[in-house]
Amino acid sequence: MLLPVALGACGGPPAPVAAAPAAQPVAAASPPPQAAPTATSEQLSTAADPKPAEPAASTASQSNLAPSASAPELPKGTLVLQIGDSFAAALGVELGKRLKAAGLRSALEYKTASYIPNWSFDGDVPHFIGKYNPDLVLITLGANELEIPNPEQRVGPVKHLVK
Repeated sequence: MLLPVALGACGGPPAPVAAAPAAQPVAAASPPPQAAPTATSEQLSTAADPKPAEPAASTASQSNLAPSASAPELPKGTLVLQIGDSFAAALGVELGKRLKAAGLRSALEYKTASYIPNWSFDGDVPHFIGKYNPDLVLITLGANELEIPNPEQRVGPVKHLVK
């Protein structure tokens, strides 16, 4: 099964999501940095959500948060799996609400202080894909990568993760 995958960092409008091209074999990468103890959270948007604390005031206008007029709509009932680091956790709850409001379902899995190589090689991605059988996977990673200053060190793990 070929799943569309979206990789990105916080900020700016989302990039269009397209099906991932056929992956090429990836050479083994250096061992991933040690991550802090992990925390995993799961939230299906079809479950009743507890009332969250009110979000802080935002300087972004609502027009920046609206979907692009050229972005295709996902079919009702589509299951979106959100995975990643603590930014996935911070963004995932609100995104899950928006997905639910649009008639979509979502699941959220995250590990705090995690890195692209951790997610690429630790086996969690295939586990979560098998567990949820999502239609779309959103990966939010990269904020912790400041500790890996050489971008070339991320190329192999990113290709492996997308594969």
